[in-house]
Amino acid sequence: MTKPYISTWNRVTKYDFIRPMNKLATIMRHCTNYISLVTFMFLLFTSCKERREINFNNYKVYKIDNNYNIDINQKYYQLFLVCMKYNIPISTYKTMTQFSDSRISQIIKDLELYKYIKKSENKIKPVIFIADNSDVEKLFKLAENSSTRIADLITNDTTNIVAEFNKLKISEKDKFDIWEYLFIGNILIGQGQLFYISDSLLNDNLNNNSFNVCYNSIIENNNPILDNFYYINYIDGTSASSICEFGNYQQLTTEYWHDNERKYIIPAEDNFKLFYIAKNYSNKILPILKSELPRIKEYYTNSHYNREIEFNVFYYWYYHFIYSKSIKKLIDNRILKKPENNFKYTRLNYCG
Repeated sequence: MTKPYISTWNRVTKYDFIRPMNKLATIMRHCTNYISLVTFMFLLFTSCKERREINFNNYKVYKIDNNYNIDINQKYYQLFLVCMKYNIPISTYKTMTQFSDSRISQIIKDLELYKYIKKSENKIKPVIFIADNSDVEKLFKLAENSSTRIADLITNDTTNIVAEFNKLKISEKDKFDIWEYLFIGNILIGQGQLFYISDSLLNDNLNNNSFNVCYNSIIENNNPILDNFYYINYIDGTSASSICEFGNYQQLTTEYWHDNERKYIIPAEDNFKLFYIAKNYSNKILPILKSELPRIKEYYTNSHYNREIEFNVFYYWYYHFIYSKSIKKLIDNRILKKPENNFKYTRLNYCG
């Protein structure tokens, strides 16, 4: 397989493809008596303001689970999706990658087959969540109120939370302190809530959405604020067990573990209990989210996401910002103790 030509990928200016000097020249040719100098200067200012740099190496794929069709961790898939989001011509993508027309056609077919893109009015657009640094900062700010309320809920509910943990078999040999980072961060307020948010809050069962649309995103990550972005990673999964890692995205590994690292194991019977615990706790989480929903819909309607992806897909990933910020608040308030490294564990499944 032909490798991408990396050296031309690193930094491309979106406005390089618009050619500002040509644009300004056109404006100047059409400046007549009825276009004032003030208007011309305004157009000049807005033209320069559009210029922004895109460092494609800053974008990373976030996946809730492994999938087994195409791997958009491949840089050329990511690059194509980001180019389409920012209306960068395919001809420019071809120059950047030095791919042949047939290779690019195959990339488009792959992404279309697995519903990462859609074609509308002869344009190709990604249908998965993509966020640059500016989007990330805005979404963390948008999540402030909900994340504070959820963090306060956890802080005032620790007695009940420990009681829920004590229903698990793992509590017979391990103290709550060992598992609290995963139990609270992922099961009670994190991704353990995503199904119930989709089903009960958005009235849209995840099965109705494309797996790739909901379970994959591309997020720019060179901003230190993303140090607080948490999610779970399934490093390996079989019918017998799933090897998982929960924590800071910056520290996630993609390598298989040694056997001596598999010391935290969730029995199959606890797997079922965790689903019920998460479902019961959604009765406390969902009212908070529901009260904020009109404000979030208004933000979505006035944002560029309204022209790119469905609201439910947007909200699905927006919730990651909510619970990530909640976890950060709980750590800062010493309600949660962050492990030195991410929390690695194995979930055993019933077979047969």
